[in-house]
Amino acid sequence: TTSITINNVPPTVSLMGVTQPNPGFVLPGDLLGFTGSYMDPGTLDTHSSTWDFGDGATATGTMSPLHAYSAPGDYTVTLTVLDNDGGLGFDTIQITVDTPESAVGGITGNLELLELPADAPAGLGKQYDRAMDSLQAVQDNLDSGQTSAALSDLASVVRRLSALGDRLDGADEIIDQVITVTHTIVTERLKEAIQDANTFPERFFLRIGISMLQRAQRFAMMDRVRPAMALYSTTYRLLDRIQ
Repeated sequence: TTSITINNVPPTVSLMGVTQPNPGFVLPGDLLGFTGSYMDPGTLDTHSSTWDFGDGATATGTMSPLHAYSAPGDYTVTLTVLDNDGGLGFDTIQITVDTPESAVGGITGNLELLELPADAPAGLGKQYDRAMDSLQAVQDNLDSGQTSAALSDLASVVRRLSALGDRLDGADEIIDQVITVTHTIVTERLKEAIQDANTFPERFFLRIGISMLQRAQRFAMMDRVRPAMALYSTTYRLLDRIQ
């Protein structure tokens, strides 16, 4: 007689990629879409899957979960697939969630990829250069803790890019990214203000700040980008009065 032993082969797992709302950077609160797959020569095996997002959150039973991180940092995402014979396979991917400072660097890189048409008037080229200069000023002011000044510079970027109109393909996407970073900065200040508001006047300012932030977000969703940026800056200054 001949004895044949058939060993179980664990599934081969592939974490295929991540979709994100903004190219070049990920901010806290951004909803990320993950995609995974696996192959198993045991065609009759059944499988269970688990995602570990590296921040204490998990998901099971899907190859395409959604997840948002609450804080900047570096995270290891692991997809594990287990078959009913005990075979286990896994794959990992690294996710970096940016601070507003590092996100501005991503926006700068995205803007550098855009090109004005060859026949664009010289004035439009100056607007583009000034938008780049304003992004550098944003970076410098954030690095030095001058957040109010950085918000003014972000508004300047939006103003410069809006002046380019349809002559710069992709400008609208850059504007959306600038608004996203601006919203994140003001939201983070709001979270701090919630912790700091102890007196009646501080709580009064806090309620006004929340209302203004919501209104700025509505303006942004309606593509009223300039009033939105102005209101974000005003909201930040108001919240900054809560120490």
